Amino acid sequence: MHKMLIIAKQVFMKNVRSASWIFLVLSPVLLLGISIGIGHLVQSSQSKPTIGVVSTVPAIRKTFADSLPGMKVKEYKSQDKAETAMQNKKLDAVLAVPIKNGEIAANLQLRDGGKVVSTKTIQAVLSQIQLQAQATKLNLNSEQLQALLKPAVLRSKTVVVDHGKASTKNQKTDTSNHLIAVAITVLMLVFTLSYGSMIAQEIATEKGSRIMETILSSVSATTQFFGKLAGILALLVVNILFYLLLILVAWKPLMKIDIVKTMLGNFDFGVLTSTNGLIFCVFFILAVLTYSVLAALTGSLVANQEQVQQAVMPISMIGLLGYVFALAVQGGDSLIVKIVSYLPFVGASVMPVRLAMSFATVGDAWISILISVIFLILFTWFTAKAYKSNVLVYNQGGFLKSIRSTFSIMNAERKSK
Repeated sequence: MHKMLIIAKQVFMKNVRSASWIFLVLSPVLLLGISIGIGHLVQSSQSKPTIGVVSTVPAIRKTFADSLPGMKVKEYKSQDKAETAMQNKKLDAVLAVPIKNGEIAANLQLRDGGKVVSTKTIQAVLSQIQLQAQATKLNLNSEQLQALLKPAVLRSKTVVVDHGKASTKNQKTDTSNHLIAVAITVLMLVFTLSYGSMIAQEIATEKGSRIMETILSSVSATTQFFGKLAGILALLVVNILFYLLLILVAWKPLMKIDIVKTMLGNFDFGVLTSTNGLIFCVFFILAVLTYSVLAALTGSLVANQEQVQQAVMPISMIGLLGYVFALAVQGGDSLIVKIVSYLPFVGASVMPVRLAMSFATVGDAWISILISVIFLILFTWFTAKAYKSNVLVYNQGGFLKSIRSTFSIMNAERKSK
């Protein structure tokens, strides 16, 4: 155990000070900060369009001034004056609202190159004025008009049926579950590819430099395997803790930005501490551990650092496959998607999305987790054995030949016992 911790510490300290790991940690933060900053600048720089309302009825001009908060409204009695102002680029649009016999036939002129004016909003205000004019013509008072326009009440709710029992589904919670599941899937892909590549690179570098023989003269291959795995996983933990600390520190300042408040306004944060939130986190941890073990296995198969891309390729292919199936879930819960959600590697990406979209139950998710845990234990045991067999084998015949050589060596070692 002591030797394993020494190896883990050495791997951790070497990588935590490297420019590549620091860039890996900071790049998502920088990209997110730039995106929020650009969105905030665009939103704050957008000024309201100016519209000139032409009408001989003061009440109409006042109605537009009160009903268009997203626009600057200037009142005009003469259309010529309003059009002159638009020609001088003082107005973005001119709206003439004549009334004849209680009927409104408005004309809207939009200046080419001016700010965007919402015609739907103007149409809604015109309809309101038209309605009031017709009510006056028919001698209807305000109470009668409100009673006439009162819409029918429709209350709707989504019901989830599970094992013959129906329960109401909260739409806000459902949307939040879906967002978290998709985010976890994306994070799985990013972290597994990044840290998987790091593990493979770590092992391949030592094999290529022929320093592995010296190391294994002091410690066993199994101790070195678990030490390297622990060191890289410690980096991952530090990475995640850094993000959590950053969120805690920046939360209040971020919530003062309008674009952030808009994005998070309808998010149910209770999901993070719910059963679904716990299941999503468990799937994330299992995915990272399983892909890390796979990266250690593929890294031990290559002969030198130049072949690292061959080692990373299986990780990338399987990771992308899981991501594609996770996207496919949103189009429907087909039979193949159901089967894939229980398989190791890809199931960790697919099952959270199925659960979030109510295609799977909590029980289904725990079954998938149990399968993944059993597979992880067996796969780790196999990888430790394979690592011990091939870590000192330098096969220049390619990745597939290395796999065949590994099985041959393992069979020979088993028969010799």
